[in-house]
Amino acid sequence: MGGHSIPRCAECGARLDAGRICRDYFHDLLALEAQVVGAAGELPHFFAVAAYNLQHPSEFVPAALLGLRRTLGDVLAGRATIADARRRARAAADGSTRVRRRVDAPMSAEERPLLQRWPRVWELTVRDVCEVAPLVPTQRSDKPLERLCTAIADRLLRDFDALAVSVKAAKPEPPIPLPVDDVSVEVWRELGEPEDD
Repeated sequence: MGGHSIPRCAECGARLDAGRICRDYFHDLLALEAQVVGAAGELPHFFAVAAYNLQHPSEFVPAALLGLRRTLGDVLAGRATIADARRRARAAADGSTRVRRRVDAPMSAEERPLLQRWPRVWELTVRDVCEVAPLVPTQRSDKPLERLCTAIADRLLRDFDALAVSVKAAKPEPPIPLPVDDVSVEVWRELGEPEDD
């Protein structure tokens, strides 16, 4: 048998097509994001950039990585808003403070242990999002969250040995004239269940 392995990103473990690196998939994701009304510069953009950067830690100094991880956790837990995340990012990069590692700089004694402990395999990478995102229509629809959850659930059932999955998505501060904090949809899919038309 031919024993060639699938090329993978050394930092996040994503499968790579010939001649492509993870940053190419990240740019693809940003192009997809630009097609979604209201996504640019808001929470979807923050989540995409934060996740990508945390999955590629060698590009950043340790303080920036730890601050980004803390901010992402706070936003996900509802302890910080997108405005808070922006303020923290500006403060972290204020003045002469470095956020990105110099490419030619040797790894410091502080960086080496942090990067050795940093995760190298992730359940979802930028490549995975780029494969699922085109399945979700970008035009206005009465059920965009439901379509997103269904697309993700179907992908999880296809790619993993699961008998059933539940996927939940929430949109904070939805653009509807009602006093609600968020709108959410949860989809339950079982193996062998026919796909929605």
